[in-house]
Amino acid sequence: MRRLLSILTTGFLIGCAVPSTLVARPPEGYEALRVTQSMQVTAIATNRWELPAGTILVGDRRQAVGGAQLYCGSLPLGDSVLSRMTWQCATFDGENLVVSADMPVRSGTIRISQGEIERIRMR
Repeated sequence: MRRLLSILTTGFLIGCAVPSTLVARPPEGYEALRVTQSMQVTAIATNRWELPAGTILVGDRRQAVGGAQLYCGSLPLGDSVLSRMTWQCATFDGENLVVSADMPVRSGTIRISQGEIERIRMR
């Protein structure tokens, strides 16, 4: 019974990940998002990402299902005392930034005000 529970739990957690595919680099470079004002995104009590001003998320992949653009990069997870760097992907529709968009079970959304994020190109 324990083994079955373990297998089901592992399958559930793995199954919640949305696969992504890398995008070939365009001649003008990848689209990227630069955070201009520090912000926090909270999903569940244990998932709080810090996005310090200057953070860059590069749009070098798309979700395999649906084709949504993913902007990925390293973000601190946790509070300032117990934080650790984690690789995260986000989606951005111009109004909402969804961090950990490739793992919907633990994703967090924040509404973005004008000027808090700027679109840039990374070569």
